[in-house]
Amino acid sequence: LKFNSHKDAKTLMEAIEKRFRGNTETKKDQKTLLKQQFENFSGSSSEGLDQIHDRLQKLVSQLEIHRVSLSQEDVNLKFLRSLPSEWKTHTLIWRNKTDLEDKSLDDLFNSLKIYKSELDNEDLKQIDIDDLEEIDLKWQIAMLTMRAKRFLQNTGRNLGTNGPTSMGIDMAKVECYNCHRKGYFARECRSSKDSRRTAIAKPQRRNVPVETLTSNALVSQCDST
Repeated sequence: LKFNSHKDAKTLMEAIEKRFRGNTETKKDQKTLLKQQFENFSGSSSEGLDQIHDRLQKLVSQLEIHRVSLSQEDVNLKFLRSLPSEWKTHTLIWRNKTDLEDKSLDDLFNSLKIYKSELDNEDLKQIDIDDLEEIDLKWQIAMLTMRAKRFLQNTGRNLGTNGPTSMGIDMAKVECYNCHRKGYFARECRSSKDSRRTAIAKPQRRNVPVETLTSNALVSQCDST
């Protein structure tokens, strides 16, 4: 920014505001891009454990520079999930043994290297596939439980199981597309059901000749006397 090129204070201030506004927008775009890169982060089979770790560590550092807060659990989970398929058995076994919240990314990386060297092919062949499946299911349940607790802490909403409308949906914002009223889904709409029921129950209108009505009335009077 060249101050001498501006003739008065007004043009100088406009130039300064434009310059810093551009920097702010650029930082915002960079932050968004880094978040997307973290969300889509994955390793390839051609990469080693060291390379995947270094790439993720660099990305996390860049996010921290842009003041994007990430929990240690999220970072470690991202690392485990980004590993190629040949790591699946190792990560399944390791995840069941270790609390992810208590380890840094470097600690997790070193633990995986040590654990992999301890488990050779003969050890892996002795592990039953159903045991691995059970480990995986237990780990997923544990992760869902932690996510539910974190959701409750952040929003104050309790994930109850008392019906289809207790799963965090704000029913006051739900609009029925049949009657356009709020508070329920279309399948719960009574307007269409009531209209069908009324159409069925409503008696048919008949045109009766006046003579018939008069004669019937006279017969009724005679019977009553």
